[in-house]
Amino acid sequence: MSERGNDFVVVANRLPVDLETRPDGSHTWTPSPGGLVTALSPVLESHQGCWVGWPGVADAAPEPFRTDAGVLLHPVKLTESDFEGFYEGFSNATLWPLYHDLIVTPTYDRDWWHAYREVNLRFADEVAEVAAEGATVWVQDYQLQLLPGILRQKRPDLTIGFFLHIPFPSADLFRQLPWREELVRGLLGADLIGFHLEANARNFLELARRQGLDVQGEASTREVTAHIRLPQGRTIGVGAFPISIAAKDFAAFTGEEKGDVAKLREELGSPRRIILGVDRLDYTKGILQRLTAFEELLDTGALDPEEVALVQLATPSRERLDHYKAPPLQGGRSRWPHQRALRPRRSPGGALPAPRRGQESPALLLPHGRCHAGDPLQGRHEPGSQGIRGLPRRWLGRAGALRVRRRGR
Repeated sequence: MSERGNDFVVVANRLPVDLETRPDGSHTWTPSPGGLVTALSPVLESHQGCWVGWPGVADAAPEPFRTDAGVLLHPVKLTESDFEGFYEGFSNATLWPLYHDLIVTPTYDRDWWHAYREVNLRFADEVAEVAAEGATVWVQDYQLQLLPGILRQKRPDLTIGFFLHIPFPSADLFRQLPWREELVRGLLGADLIGFHLEANARNFLELARRQGLDVQGEASTREVTAHIRLPQGRTIGVGAFPISIAAKDFAAFTGEEKGDVAKLREELGSPRRIILGVDRLDYTKGILQRLTAFEELLDTGALDPEEVALVQLATPSRERLDHYKAPPLQGGRSRWPHQRALRPRRSPGGALPAPRRGQESPALLLPHGRCHAGDPLQGRHEPGSQGIRGLPRRWLGRAGALRVRRRGR
């Protein structure tokens, strides 16, 4: 299959690999973490498809290449200005908070919108070049909502799907966006629009109704029972398709990995139960609420600190944005014993990979007296320190009134 004859193309903001620079100045590709990569890679490998995306480095667009699994990776070049306006600006300071029910106030900036539109046009040009006649193109997520409509104009022969990996807001919230009509037109270029939940699909269908479109049926899960009929005669399917991963790949433990599990459990104090959280470090994930609630359960005696441990891994992201910056974790005194400091390591199935040289390690937070955070949060929990402290108030989101009551301290 040639680079220009791909029957199945996935388009996402990022490629599933990172372009890293070695100390000697040479470059190497390394797999990138993230749920989208974990979910989509097996599909692409089985279809020997093509992945179009940004390589993660400004002003760089290496030649397309194939992975060991046979997937063609086609880089899209973005400048530093593109990245700031399209990604940090419109995608993550406008759309992200808007789509998460205004957990922080979105910023509406005309220059960011122009950057978003131009980058979507650039992605469309690249996809139009690599997709075969009649190919299936699967567009991913909120950064590329204009892409289906642009591709429909450039390549009407394509079958286009769009999947939104984050919530879709109610029609009332969405209508706050000055460029709401342009985004809806972009999405309606797809043949099938997918959401995680039926509630998200219903929000989109209600928005279409308010715009005077012909909506038929109701949203279902893993079935297409709702359609939008456009005046031009096209019909678009809408449904909920909860994303999943190839779980069997994470369940196949080698003997060595089983030994690693036992050793890790021993280092945690051999608790009877372990609560595990794995998230991107994001104010919408409720990480701080989770940690403070867990500590309150310990304070009230609802949980026995000798029997239960909580492990929270948080991969840093978008650190240049104000709402993603966190100060160092600080501590006071704690009555909970068994302080331990653990570094993230490779785990069964590779789910918790060890950080590469020069790469920031994920944060590993162990409250109830066991706490360690990796380099991104500069966190340390010394013996006698006091759980999880120092995260900014904005990370509390709407639960900003939550406090941990420490009795008898």
